[in-house]
Amino acid sequence: MIIEKFYPAIADTDGLRHMNNLSIQYWLEKARNPIFKICNPSLLFENWNQIMVRSEVDFLSQIFYGKECEMKTGVSKLGRSSMHIYQELYQEGRLCARSTVVTVFFDYRAQKSTEIPSGIRSELEKLLV
Repeated sequence: MIIEKFYPAIADTDGLRHMNNLSIQYWLEKARNPIFKICNPSLLFENWNQIMVRSEVDFLSQIFYGKECEMKTGVSKLGRSSMHIYQELYQEGRLCARSTVVTVFFDYRAQKSTEIPSGIRSELEKLLV
């Protein structure tokens, strides 16, 4: 798994003094960037080759300002054209959120799914959890 550590920003808090659920979803998306870079090394939109078809987040425990967070990101399933990106967010050793996003490799010109290229597949297989 890819592991990133960070501190929440004060701007991520809400009126209840914990991290806003939208901030957490933003962190999850940002932590998927290393996987996006495997699939599209240039990260240019003209070369984008995925489309998100499902996103789910379970909020398990409150996250607070001033305490370090740890995000773990991996691939939980690889299909012919799809992959499941699995993530866990911890604070003080507590699992606070988990997420699964499903993306499909997609040809935007042809408007259809495509098979995961073998070179990309072999890199993604290194991240299987």
